[in-house]
Amino acid sequence: MSLKTRLVLLAVSLAVTVVVAISALYLGTMVDAWSAQSLERAELAVQQAKASLLDARDTASKVHRMETVADTKRVWTETVILSPAIAEMLQRILANTKVLVEIQIAGEDGKILSSSNPSRKNASLERRAPFAQWRNEWSLKRLVDVFRATQDYEVTVPLGIQEQKNPVFIIQAVVASAFLRNELEPSIGALAWLSAGALALSIFLGLVAASLALRPIAQISETLDRINKGEFEEAESARLRGGEFAVVEGKLAMLGLRDAEARRELATRLDGPSRLAALGHLTSGVAHEIKNPLNAIALRVELLRERLRESASPELDGEITIISREVNRLDRVVKTFLDFARPVSVVFQKLDLALLAGDVAQLVQPQAVTQHIELKFHAPSEPCWIRGDADLLRQAILNVVVNGIDAMAGATAKSGALLDISLEEVEGNIELTVSDQGPGIPAEVKTKIFQLFFTTKDKGSGIGLAMTYRAMQLHNGTIAITDSPGNGTTFRLRFPRVDAPIPAVEAHA
Repeated sequence: MSLKTRLVLLAVSLAVTVVVAISALYLGTMVDAWSAQSLERAELAVQQAKASLLDARDTASKVHRMETVADTKRVWTETVILSPAIAEMLQRILANTKVLVEIQIAGEDGKILSSSNPSRKNASLERRAPFAQWRNEWSLKRLVDVFRATQDYEVTVPLGIQEQKNPVFIIQAVVASAFLRNELEPSIGALAWLSAGALALSIFLGLVAASLALRPIAQISETLDRINKGEFEEAESARLRGGEFAVVEGKLAMLGLRDAEARRELATRLDGPSRLAALGHLTSGVAHEIKNPLNAIALRVELLRERLRESASPELDGEITIISREVNRLDRVVKTFLDFARPVSVVFQKLDLALLAGDVAQLVQPQAVTQHIELKFHAPSEPCWIRGDADLLRQAILNVVVNGIDAMAGATAKSGALLDISLEEVEGNIELTVSDQGPGIPAEVKTKIFQLFFTTKDKGSGIGLAMTYRAMQLHNGTIAITDSPGNGTTFRLRFPRVDAPIPAVEAHA
């Protein structure tokens, strides 16, 4: 199928979708309005009949004595049967209401006492679907019912006396679906012609638009053919003649004049490892600027630990342990930067992921407090054993948690936001979930956040989440994102669960 044909089909498909949607909306609105009007007319008709029946009852009560309920029912029934005015009234109501096929009054036994159709007198009252109930159906369903079904509908009103629970009379107005169909057919016919005209116009416009859109591509195709034949001068003259893609045609002509060696050199330049070179420069700077201060800090921490041991302060010794561990972790981070472009040494051992994640939560708690963020950590009571490298995984989890804190610390985050860190067993795996209440991740960014050096932060490096992604791969795990723009982001890190003891094993990846 040619591109032109596909463009025309696309235009026609869009037009058909729009026409069908607008037509359905119009028909639904029209059926809704007309059924409401018909229901109003039918209800008015039965209320008129009820009023006339009450007048006849009041007149009869002045002439006949009605001491008991039986007397009242007998006199009222005889009035309905014998009074020609009642039948004339029903015929008059029917003539004034176009949607009704008949209107009648039935007694307690279900026999018709008076009707706009004299032949129906003494016949059994035939019950039909309530018109009000059908009126509440979906608009398009009602439209299908009108044109496919032959069912009629009824509007009824009971009439009785206070001494009796069951009604003495039932006034029934029958709404004919055929009358509804006759009212709607002219409008639907006009709509069909209008839709056909719109589709024909869309086909014509699709052909014109496809021709105009493909004309520059045809010119470029001709230029490529001339370049393939060695007619570079004619290709350059096409640029001089002008056109929508004149500049592109000129560049194609210039490329055609290049020899094979120049093209290979161009390809080499385009495929050069610019990112790896940038990584080399970055990691060299990190090693020079950070590694030496870290060694000095680690040395001072050990000296401070020795002095604190003399003071016998367990609380301070615990804090020093945390500082020492984080210095060692930062040293590992520096080494990871240096090793990012070459194989990494991973020491696998059996780890309790809950304990590891709890350490990270405790580490970032002060940062969360300063940002007015509530941090919650949930983990099963049983250990969550996995196989992995503690330092790599601690850094990977920390990157995700800090990313959530930074997202909620922005201007678009909710006040009093919550950062939730939880673990649970899912399908035989251990899943670590980190959920924030930040502004979410835009759709155009979501596919890039694990790319090296990609960042949306003003002072970000674009390395943290890339390192997390790499660590998950090294541990045979997966990382997924569930995002709701404006309502936060959830990172799900899933690891294979292990139960048997695993000795420490050094691997290279």
